[in-house]
Amino acid sequence: MNENNGKKKSLISSIMFLCCAASVITALGIGGNSIFSIKSMSATSYVTYESAVDEGYHTEIKSQV
Repeated sequence: MNENNGKKKSLISSIMFLCCAASVITALGIGGNSIFSIKSMSATSYVTYESAVDEGYHTEIKSQV
């Protein structure tokens, strides 16, 4: 009886470890994807802002000439 109880605890521990490992891997994947996405959007926004500022500057210079 004791042997079955030990195997059952071992099986439960293994299943819990597997679930925790899957959760950690999933969280890392989602977190990494989010960080990459935010970095990409930030870079795109900066480029768009920079070109809008340049265009506004050139338009203002042309209107003053």
